[in-house]
Order: sequence, then structure tokens, then C-alpha cells
Amino acid sequence: MRRTLYVLISSLALLALDKPAAAQSDVDQQLGSVHFQTSCNEVAQRRFDRAMRYQHSYWYLPAKEVFEEVLKADPSCAMAYWGVALTLLDNPHNAIPQSNLGPGLEAIQKAKAMNAKTERERDYIDALMLMYADYHFARALGAARSGKPDAAKLEVAKLAELSDKLRQGKDAYWAEIVDIQRQVAAAWVLHAEGKSDEALKAMSAAADAEDKTEKHALTPGPLAPARELYGSMLLDRGMPKEALVAFEATIKKEPNRFNAIAGAARASELLGDRAKAKDYYKNLVTLGSEADTIRPDLAAARKFANTN
Repeated sequence: MRRTLYVLISSLALLALDKPAAAQSDVDQQLGSVHFQTSCNEVAQRRFDRAMRYQHSYWYLPAKEVFEEVLKADPSCAMAYWGVALTLLDNPHNAIPQSNLGPGLEAIQKAKAMNAKTERERDYIDALMLMYADYHFARALGAARSGKPDAAKLEVAKLAELSDKLRQGKDAYWAEIVDIQRQVAAAWVLHAEGKSDEALKAMSAAADAEDKTEKHALTPGPLAPARELYGSMLLDRGMPKEALVAFEATIKKEPNRFNAIAGAARASELLGDRAKAKDYYKNLVTLGSEADTIRPDLAAARKFANTN
């Protein structure tokens, strides 16, 4: 779901590609020259390079097959499982195919469990693992906010499972990050079930937990900050004063968060502070000035800014 993270992974991978000295087959030559350094053995390395050529040519199935051959050459090559998980993302411009989600998550979990030999490899694995976790999180959140708590609970369970496996693997940082996603999604399930007080309490706790965590150096910030989502829930409950506090806390940490600014504008408007609302709406218009499509909140921002 997080395209920017996929782009980051792909960009970093491309930066790691060097031209090999060895000759390639005619087919492979048409795909360009690739060398992606790993800690795997020599035979596995050659196969890994070939798989990456296929991956960057959008030949996902052949790439997956060659990454599996990498494992046969070197069963200790954690990056081979990373490669399998990468191919299962399929086209980066679309959502992960539902049928690929389970196998992809399983592959990246295996890569993580092997504790890759270099910090660089471990960072690549962490980044891709987060993308799979984000996908479950986005599905859980989307289902809950669409009034489908039962569907959301299935994804919440997946997040809990992933967090537990990370904790068992003594990876406390990522276990906590994924558990915060679980807490946020579970809070929205409570909200969808009409358990408003419990939902707000759970959402507040998740936001507090996220505020205490440090962002990983390689990855972007949260897909949707817990504090921002807390503000959205407060707005839904008709509590604009408290919502504004939450949105402004988010903006302080991430000044260009579109949804946080939109929420702060709406909360200010509901509180009757038209001057503050106009400032936030103007900021929103500026942020969306190059958008290909007009979102409803952006259209509302332009209307408010032009008439107040």
C-alpha cells in the first residue's frame, strides 16, 4: 500500500547495482547489466543478480523462480527470501494481489528470522517487512472505518501474529511498531462497533505509545500517524477542541501532513475560529496545488479560503 516505501526500496536497490565484468546470455544482455552485492556465496550471487535483472524488467514470476534458485545455491542467503517477497508485491502501481499477501509475508518473515549477515541487508529486509505490515494495517483501518469491523478483525489478527513473531525473534523495535498499528486498528474496530469510550481510550494509548518511539533511519514515518487518527476519531465524536490539539501535535512533528492539516482546519471551523481555519485551509490548498485530482477536502478548502 505504501508506494513511497516501495519506491524507496526500488531506488536503493538500483543504487546498489553495478555492472558485472562477466558476460551474460543474449536474453539477459537485453535486460541490462546488474550487480546487487549480497553476503551470499558466489553461485547464489550470480543467480541473485539475474533475478534482480528480471525484477527490474517487471518479470516478476521468472524473478521469483530465480530467487528460489538462489536459496538452493545458498540456503543461508536471507536476501533470497527478501527477493521472493519483493516479487510478490507485483506491480508497484497497484495494491498487492490478495493471493500474494500471505506468501509474501511468510517470505519476508523467513528473511527476518535468518538475521542477515550485514546491516545493509537487514535494513532492506526491515523496509520490505514494514511494507507488508502497512498493507495489513491499511486494510484493517479501511474496513473498520467503512463499518466492517469483522473484516477489520482479520487484519488486526495478522498484525498481532506478525508482532508476536518479531518479539519472539528478539526484534523489540519492529515488534513495537507493528503492535502500535494493531492497537490503532483495534481502536477503530471498537469505534465501528459503537464502543466509543473504549475506542477513544485505546486510540489515545496507541498515540502515546507511537509518540515515544523513534523513527527508523531507512523508512518513512507512519503510514497514518496515530495522533492524527486520534484527532479524526475525536472529530467523529463531536469533540473539535480535543481534535484540534491532536491534529496540531501531528503537524508539529510532520508539518506537511495533508490529513492533519485538513483535520485542524475542520476542527477550527467547527470551533468558530474562522481565521485559524482559513490559515489551515490555505495551507491545504498550497499542498494540493499540483494534485492530479481534486479531493473533496481540497475542494472544500478552496471554497472556504475564497469565501472567508
